[in-house]
Amino acid sequence: MDDLLDLIRELAEGLALAHFDGPPVDVVALAERLGIAVEPTVAATRWTLRSSGPVVSLPSDLPPERARFTLAHEIVEIQCALASPPLPIVRDEASRAEWLIQVGASDLLMPREWFEREGSASDWDLAYLRECFDVSWEAAARRVTVCTPATCTILDNQQVTARLGSPDLRFPRSLDPSEREAVNEVYAAWPSPTPQHREGPHFRCTAWPALPERNRIRRVCLLTYPVEW
Repeated sequence: MDDLLDLIRELAEGLALAHFDGPPVDVVALAERLGIAVEPTVAATRWTLRSSGPVVSLPSDLPPERARFTLAHEIVEIQCALASPPLPIVRDEASRAEWLIQVGASDLLMPREWFEREGSASDWDLAYLRECFDVSWEAAARRVTVCTPATCTILDNQQVTARLGSPDLRFPRSLDPSEREAVNEVYAAWPSPTPQHREGPHFRCTAWPALPERNRIRRVCLLTYPVEW
């Protein structure tokens, strides 16, 4: 049991549930309510504690989805630092600290209670969930694996860049032929927004084109729901 992670997740979800009735979370409004100023910068993202309160310097050239997630990340980090007593993230290794805050940012933008409700109602329609929570395709796909037994595979230009699954779910590390077939159909029809579905004896899967294409990267998010693996 990771007590620190649990505390961060509870803090992050609590912020969303306390300030909003449902998705999407307005992180700019939340920062204002928490007394956090946001200012544009041409440098890297950072936050400082000034006499007037916390200030987040946010790069002005970030894509909207990335800006939202980055600001959510900074809000969670600030609230952890200003908690009484402060959550001891600084005593962890830098890479682990970054991961902890990233998890917290996902919890802030996609509280489990809301995500499970919307996911179940939409049969885990990734296009709907992405729009409902105003997050990236990848962020929504990864969140699915937290809320229901599934695997998430991210492919960029037909190459697997990430493959992860729900906790305690055992799954093959390489794509099944049916999974690959669904992915190939999406790439063959690019830039059609239509997802491709396949069913096998042990699972069903859906491949989603992550539109619009950015920086010549054609990203596909594959969600696979096992019957037994």
